[in-house]
Amino acid sequence: MKDMGTKLVDRIQEFTEILDRVGFNYEFDLENPSGEEGVLEIVDELVRISSRLVNVFFYSPDSICLADADGKMLAVNKAFEHTVGAAAEEVVGRNVSELEAQGIFRPSVLRLVKEENRPISVLQIGKHGEYIIVTGVPITDKDGKPEMLLSNARRAEDIEGLYAYVDKKKKKGKEEIQAFSDDVIMESEPMKRIKIVAEQIKDTDATILITGPSGVGKGVLAKYIHNISRRSKRPMVEINCGAIPDNLLESELFGYAAGAFTGASANGKEGLIESADGGTLLLDEIGELPLLLQVKLLKVIQDKQIMRIGSMVPKEVNVRIIAATNRDLMAPGKRGCVPGRSFLPAQRDTN
Repeated sequence: MKDMGTKLVDRIQEFTEILDRVGFNYEFDLENPSGEEGVLEIVDELVRISSRLVNVFFYSPDSICLADADGKMLAVNKAFEHTVGAAAEEVVGRNVSELEAQGIFRPSVLRLVKEENRPISVLQIGKHGEYIIVTGVPITDKDGKPEMLLSNARRAEDIEGLYAYVDKKKKKGKEEIQAFSDDVIMESEPMKRIKIVAEQIKDTDATILITGPSGVGKGVLAKYIHNISRRSKRPMVEINCGAIPDNLLESELFGYAAGAFTGASANGKEGLIESADGGTLLLDEIGELPLLLQVKLLKVIQDKQIMRIGSMVPKEVNVRIIAATNRDLMAPGKRGCVPGRSFLPAQRDTN
């Protein structure tokens, strides 16, 4: 019994330390708990605290999902059904990959987090076609091993009113940005929703993928995002991945060191990624990017570093990447991967 009491005290102490991390300041008399009744009082208080934390989870205005490290859904909160359009009993106990395949939500941010073990934000499509802004993060144990997966989300339309108010305040004194914004005409409801999402993510560093048929204005949307972002005073560099031969594309993107190959400039050459430092790099026709360069581009996205051809010294770069394509990169057999994690499905504006 004494060992059991010691273990109980240790676990209670561990729990109070966890509460301290989030600002819950509870003190328990663990040295003199006044016998069994004192211990039961402490346990009762811990149950009440746990109940309050569960209520915080359940009544959060944002949709929250919790899954285990393998992607099995453990719990969702009250806002989940409104946001995604599916009831808790439809998803809890099932794997996120299965739910994605069924179309409950797509893409599954928790699947992406599980595969890449890092925070990821996406524009998700819910069960009934609604746009959802969702962010997922891995939850690790003290050794850094993935323990659970957590996501929070909110419908894009739910934040339209608030964002419109904030955007109105921000536009004061920004005549140049306003003039550019006025030139971008979006009349249809789908494009208006896309514009709202673009304005919501403009000042994040999230990599963006814009998809849609030729002629819908993917390039215009990319320039719009750059011009209303905090990077607007830095350059926006554009390259068409399908217009440059594969054997030249790497040197165009990454540049090369002096004497890297026969005919190379004695001073080396700055690549387009370096040229866009501090600004935005638009990779048009990203579906044509060779697989080898996709791996190098992933390192740029993850580590914010490039390596010129022929160089052994990495260089830090601060660049926001926007990619665009008219291809279905998710379709089986396509050589193009998805380099971005914020999806903007542009649509032709027919109004």
